[in-house]
Amino acid sequence: MRTPPAVQTFFRLILDMLFPVECLVCGAAGTYACDDCLDEQIPQMTHLPEMDLMFSASAYDPPAQQWISALKYHGVRSLAKPLGIRMAEALPQTLFSGLTVVPIPLNPRRERERGFNQASLLSKIIAAERRIPLDSLLLKRSRYTTPQVKQESRQQRLANLTGAFHVSAPILPRHVLLVDDVTTTGATLEEAARTLRTAGCQRIWAITYAIKH
Repeated sequence: MRTPPAVQTFFRLILDMLFPVECLVCGAAGTYACDDCLDEQIPQMTHLPEMDLMFSASAYDPPAQQWISALKYHGVRSLAKPLGIRMAEALPQTLFSGLTVVPIPLNPRRERERGFNQASLLSKIIAAERRIPLDSLLLKRSRYTTPQVKQESRQQRLANLTGAFHVSAPILPRHVLLVDDVTTTGATLEEAARTLRTAGCQRIWAITYAIKH
């Protein structure tokens, strides 16, 4: 049974009072992800089917794994800001004309269980840093899907997500930047991009904090 979000928040406040906030990697005080450790991460760029280019601020190795796990599964929402800033910095300046930021949505059931959508938190930081529009309602989940981490192969992940998204707006932005915390096989981003392109979006990019090679 999952701990309710309100209870998670209460215990995080208690832990923050009992233990100092420090970098999860080096122990530097004041932040869970210090600038020195963030500076060591190397931005990545790759191509995925259904989209033009994909960018990442880091490979999915330690310490990126620890930061993403803390944000996603342990409710350390303050990590969204330093990770989101690094994602914004990993994007080329030439990308931003006419671009709209769109987070990968969670199924409402899973978002209630977690208490937040980490992709939405990161999207808000990226949009603010680059001063570009954000549309958190454009892309929706059509159905509940089994978590991707439970799928053993890329083929299973693709099949699990087929038809998982739909577009909820009658007027679409021409250019979209999809946002998620991490990509492993790319199946989630590919299905989201396919949905948007079928609906009429012309160019689609993606940004994650980390990518697994």
